Amino acid sequence: MDVRNRWETGVALLEDAPRGIATSPAETPPLSMVLSNLLDAAAAAFDVDQERSRALLLQARALLQSGTARDGLTARLPAQPVLAPWQAKRVAGHIEDNLDRALPIDELAGAAGLSNSHFTRAFKGTFGQAPHAFILARRVERARQEMLEGHDPLSQIALSCGFADQAHLARIFRRATGIAPSEWRRAHQAANLEPPGAAAALNQLLDETPSPTPITPLRGAVEAV
Repeated sequence: MDVRNRWETGVALLEDAPRGIATSPAETPPLSMVLSNLLDAAAAAFDVDQERSRALLLQARALLQSGTARDGLTARLPAQPVLAPWQAKRVAGHIEDNLDRALPIDELAGAAGLSNSHFTRAFKGTFGQAPHAFILARRVERARQEMLEGHDPLSQIALSCGFADQAHLARIFRRATGIAPSEWRRAHQAANLEPPGAAAALNQLLDETPSPTPITPLRGAVEAV
Protein backbone atom coordinates (compact mmCIF):
# COMPACT_ATOMS: atom_id res chain seq x y z
CA MET A 1 0.00 0.00 0.00
CA ASP A 2 1.54 3.38 -0.99
CA VAL A 3 1.66 6.49 1.17
CA ARG A 4 -1.51 8.03 -0.32
CA ASN A 5 -3.53 4.84 0.24
CA ARG A 6 -2.29 4.54 3.83
CA TRP A 7 -3.34 8.16 4.48
CA GLU A 8 -6.78 7.80 2.90
CA THR A 9 -7.40 4.54 4.77
CA GLY A 10 -6.43 6.11 8.10
CA VAL A 11 -8.63 9.17 7.59
CA ALA A 12 -11.59 7.03 6.56
CA LEU A 13 -11.26 4.92 9.67
CA LEU A 14 -11.04 8.00 11.90
CA GLU A 15 -14.05 9.66 10.28
CA ASP A 16 -16.20 6.49 10.28
CA ALA A 17 -15.63 5.72 13.96
CA PRO A 18 -18.95 6.14 15.86
CA ARG A 19 -19.17 9.27 18.01
CA GLY A 20 -18.70 8.55 21.69
CA ILE A 21 -17.72 4.90 21.14
CA ALA A 22 -14.08 3.96 21.66
CA THR A 23 -12.57 1.99 18.82
CA SER A 24 -9.85 -0.56 19.28
CA PRO A 25 -6.32 0.00 17.98
CA ALA A 26 -6.97 -2.63 15.31
CA GLU A 27 -9.92 -0.61 13.97
CA THR A 28 -8.34 2.88 14.06
CA PRO A 29 -4.68 3.61 13.32
CA PRO A 30 -2.91 5.95 15.73
CA LEU A 31 -3.34 9.58 14.78
CA SER A 32 0.42 10.06 14.82
CA MET A 33 0.80 7.37 12.14
CA VAL A 34 -1.92 8.97 9.99
CA LEU A 35 -0.25 12.36 10.22
CA SER A 36 3.17 10.87 9.55
CA ASN A 37 1.87 9.16 6.41
CA LEU A 38 0.25 12.38 5.26
CA LEU A 39 3.41 14.43 5.74
CA ASP A 40 5.49 11.77 3.97
CA ALA A 41 3.13 11.95 1.00
CA ALA A 42 3.29 15.76 0.96
CA ALA A 43 7.10 15.70 1.03
CA ALA A 44 7.28 13.11 -1.76
CA ALA A 45 4.93 15.13 -3.96
CA PHE A 46 6.59 18.49 -3.34
CA ASP A 47 9.10 18.33 -6.21
CA VAL A 48 6.71 16.86 -8.82
CA ASP A 49 3.27 18.21 -7.88
CA GLN A 50 3.24 21.18 -5.54
CA GLU A 51 -0.54 21.54 -5.73
CA ARG A 52 -0.97 18.00 -4.47
CA SER A 53 1.64 18.58 -1.77
CA ARG A 54 -0.17 21.74 -0.65
CA ALA A 55 -3.50 19.90 -0.56
CA LEU A 56 -2.03 17.17 1.62
CA LEU A 57 -0.56 19.71 4.03
CA LEU A 58 -3.92 21.48 4.27
CA GLN A 59 -5.52 18.16 5.10
CA ALA A 60 -2.95 17.58 7.83
CA ARG A 61 -3.70 20.98 9.31
CA ALA A 62 -7.43 20.30 9.23
CA LEU A 63 -6.87 16.98 10.99
CA LEU A 64 -4.76 18.62 13.69
CA GLN A 65 -7.50 21.20 14.28
CA SER A 66 -10.23 18.57 14.49
CA GLY A 67 -11.61 17.25 17.72
CA THR A 68 -9.88 13.94 17.08
CA ALA A 69 -6.49 15.66 16.89
CA ARG A 70 -7.09 17.68 20.04
CA ASP A 71 -8.13 14.58 21.95
CA GLY A 72 -5.25 12.55 20.59
CA LEU A 73 -2.36 15.02 20.76
CA THR A 74 -3.14 17.62 23.40
CA ALA A 75 -3.27 16.73 27.06
CA ARG A 76 -5.42 19.10 29.05
CA LEU A 77 -3.38 20.25 32.01
CA PRO A 78 -5.09 21.36 35.22
CA ALA A 79 -5.00 25.08 35.92
CA GLN A 80 -2.17 26.23 38.21
CA PRO A 81 -3.67 26.96 41.65
CA VAL A 82 -2.92 30.36 43.18
CA LEU A 83 -3.40 31.95 46.57
CA ALA A 84 -6.25 34.35 47.14
CA PRO A 85 -5.10 37.97 47.60
CA TRP A 86 -5.71 37.86 51.34
CA GLN A 87 -3.79 34.58 51.63
CA ALA A 88 -0.83 35.93 49.64
CA LYS A 89 -0.71 39.09 51.76
CA ARG A 90 -0.94 37.18 55.03
CA VAL A 91 1.73 34.63 54.10
CA ALA A 92 4.15 37.25 52.69
CA GLY A 93 3.74 39.36 55.82
CA HIS A 94 4.27 36.34 58.06
CA ILE A 95 7.50 35.54 56.24
CA GLU A 96 8.81 39.11 56.52
CA ASP A 97 8.02 39.25 60.23
CA ASN A 98 9.73 35.94 61.01
CA LEU A 99 12.79 35.77 58.77
CA ASP A 100 15.02 35.39 61.80
CA ARG A 101 13.78 31.85 62.51
CA ALA A 102 12.79 28.64 60.77
CA LEU A 103 9.56 28.79 58.75
CA PRO A 104 8.22 25.27 58.17
CA ILE A 105 5.72 24.63 55.40
CA ASP A 106 2.95 23.53 57.74
CA GLU A 107 3.17 26.87 59.55
CA LEU A 108 2.84 28.84 56.30
CA ALA A 109 0.10 26.56 55.01
CA GLY A 110 -1.77 27.04 58.30
CA ALA A 111 -1.59 30.82 57.89
CA ALA A 112 -3.32 30.41 54.53
CA GLY A 113 -5.75 27.76 55.77
CA LEU A 114 -4.58 25.18 53.22
CA SER A 115 -3.06 21.72 53.23
CA ASN A 116 0.71 21.53 52.77
CA SER A 117 0.57 20.10 49.24
CA HIS A 118 -2.07 22.51 47.96
CA PHE A 119 -0.33 25.46 49.61
CA THR A 120 3.00 24.60 47.99
CA ARG A 121 1.44 24.51 44.51
CA ALA A 122 -0.61 27.66 45.08
CA PHE A 123 2.39 29.54 46.51
CA LYS A 124 4.48 28.78 43.43
CA GLY A 125 1.59 29.77 41.18
CA THR A 126 1.37 33.12 42.98
CA PHE A 127 5.01 34.05 43.61
CA GLY A 128 6.73 32.09 40.84
CA GLN A 129 8.97 30.27 43.34
CA ALA A 130 8.67 27.43 45.78
CA PRO A 131 8.33 28.63 49.40
CA HIS A 132 11.88 27.59 50.35
CA ALA A 133 13.46 29.47 47.42
CA PHE A 134 11.30 32.54 48.10
CA ILE A 135 12.29 32.62 51.77
CA LEU A 136 16.00 32.33 50.93
CA ALA A 137 15.69 35.22 48.46
CA ARG A 138 14.03 37.39 51.13
CA ARG A 139 16.78 36.50 53.61
CA VAL A 140 19.48 37.52 51.16
CA GLU A 141 17.68 40.81 50.53
CA ARG A 142 17.36 41.43 54.28
CA ALA A 143 21.07 40.74 54.71
CA ARG A 144 21.90 43.29 52.00
CA GLN A 145 19.76 45.87 53.75
CA GLU A 146 21.39 45.28 57.12
CA MET A 147 24.90 45.41 55.65
CA LEU A 148 24.15 48.78 54.05
CA GLU A 149 22.37 50.36 56.99
CA GLY A 150 24.52 49.15 59.90
CA HIS A 151 27.90 47.91 61.03
CA ASP A 152 26.94 44.63 62.72
CA PRO A 153 29.33 41.72 62.08
CA LEU A 154 28.31 39.23 59.42
CA SER A 155 27.87 36.50 62.03
CA GLN A 156 25.18 38.56 63.75
CA ILE A 157 23.51 39.53 60.46
CA ALA A 158 23.39 35.87 59.46
CA LEU A 159 21.46 34.96 62.60
CA SER A 160 19.10 37.94 62.38
CA CYS A 161 18.19 36.96 58.80
CA GLY A 162 17.48 33.32 59.64
CA PHE A 163 20.69 31.68 58.42
CA ALA A 164 22.25 28.94 60.52
CA ASP A 165 25.59 30.75 60.74
CA GLN A 166 27.93 33.03 58.79
CA ALA A 167 29.06 30.20 56.52
CA HIS A 168 25.45 29.47 55.60
CA LEU A 169 24.90 33.14 54.80
CA ALA A 170 28.08 33.24 52.68
CA ARG A 171 27.10 30.16 50.69
CA ILE A 172 23.55 31.31 49.90
CA PHE A 173 24.61 34.93 49.31
CA ARG A 174 27.31 33.93 46.84
CA ARG A 175 24.91 31.62 45.01
CA ALA A 176 22.38 34.47 44.66
CA THR A 177 24.75 37.35 43.83
CA GLY A 178 27.99 35.76 42.62
CA ILE A 179 30.02 37.52 45.32
CA ALA A 180 30.82 36.92 48.98
CA PRO A 181 28.96 39.05 51.56
CA SER A 182 32.17 40.65 52.83
CA GLU A 183 33.21 41.69 49.31
CA TRP A 184 29.72 43.00 48.54
CA ARG A 185 29.70 45.02 51.76
CA ARG A 186 33.11 46.61 51.12
CA ALA A 187 32.19 47.53 47.55
CA HIS A 188 28.91 49.17 48.48
CA GLN A 189 30.22 50.92 51.57
CA ALA A 190 33.07 52.36 49.51
CA ALA A 191 30.59 53.59 46.92
CA ASN A 192 28.49 55.27 49.61
CA LEU A 193 31.51 56.94 51.29
CA GLU A 194 33.30 58.05 48.13
CA PRO A 195 34.02 61.83 48.31
CA PRO A 196 32.70 64.10 45.57
CA GLY A 197 34.93 64.81 42.59
CA ALA A 198 37.12 67.88 42.31
CA ALA A 199 34.70 69.70 40.03
CA ALA A 200 31.77 69.07 42.35
CA ALA A 201 33.78 70.25 45.37
CA LEU A 202 34.82 73.44 43.57
CA ASN A 203 31.23 74.21 42.55
CA GLN A 204 30.08 73.67 46.12
CA LEU A 205 32.79 76.02 47.42
CA LEU A 206 31.83 78.71 44.93
CA ASP A 207 28.18 78.42 45.83
CA GLU A 208 28.93 78.89 49.52
CA THR A 209 31.37 81.84 49.10
CA PRO A 210 29.64 85.25 48.90
CA SER A 211 30.45 87.27 45.81
CA PRO A 212 32.45 90.48 46.40
CA THR A 213 30.60 93.78 45.98
CA PRO A 214 31.65 95.37 42.69
CA ILE A 215 33.37 98.79 42.95
CA THR A 216 32.36 101.42 40.40
CA PRO A 217 35.05 104.18 40.05
CA LEU A 218 33.99 107.87 39.94
CA ARG A 219 34.23 109.14 36.37
CA GLY A 220 35.41 112.60 37.40
CA ALA A 221 38.11 111.30 39.65
CA VAL A 222 39.49 109.09 36.96
CA GLU A 223 39.58 111.92 34.45
CA ALA A 224 41.32 114.22 36.90
CA VAL A 225 44.07 111.71 37.44
